[in-house]
Amino acid sequence: MPKRVPIAVAVVDEETLVRSILAAFIAQLGPYKVVLTTGHGAAFIGAAAECAAPRIAAVAISAEEGPEADWQASMQWMKAHWPDTRILAITCERSRAVLQRAVTMGACGFLCRATSMTDELAEALRQLDSTGHYHTADVLAILAQDEPAPVLDPRFAGLSHTLLKVLDQVCTADDPTWPMVGERLHRSGSTMVSHSAALRKHLGLRNKLALVVEGRKAGFGKGAW
Repeated sequence: MPKRVPIAVAVVDEETLVRSILAAFIAQLGPYKVVLTTGHGAAFIGAAAECAAPRIAAVAISAEEGPEADWQASMQWMKAHWPDTRILAITCERSRAVLQRAVTMGACGFLCRATSMTDELAEALRQLDSTGHYHTADVLAILAQDEPAPVLDPRFAGLSHTLLKVLDQVCTADDPTWPMVGERLHRSGSTMVSHSAALRKHLGLRNKLALVVEGRKAGFGKGAW
């Protein structure tokens, strides 16, 4: 009987010790081979560019600012360059906004860090390989919750829903460029130039930096729009 080809898995986590432990767990579970272990953001993109697309990527996600927030850049790169890779988001978060953002960026399943990693990780990997997704009942319940409408600062009243979505995207923690925002929202470059001008004119601001600063003060950048 021919030997089964190992299932390639990438492990992406900002904490060196955590990703080493996770990679060791996965290596013990059976038909898996960890082909990449790396941090987020630039570290991930540099390493991933030299690696064939794995079947599964275990990616730590967080609501934290700083290097931990680079999971969004990592997943954005995967979505563009590894479209067939099945992403397992590993997190302690129970925030609908964070989980929904991960789904938007391509997460196919979620695993809570607080659970018994060996048992549930084995099941998550098995289901991702065989069905392409893994969602526990508690995660599905969180994603199904009705999100309360955000309270809008009076300065932003009068903006269309489209412009509010654009502002929310440009204020995210990964500091996207206007072309990146356009790609996420499936808008052309000329459309983004128009949206940028409309936002700055409405708010009386001269540049993108001022727009981001004021937007974040008002609560934009959290995926609420």
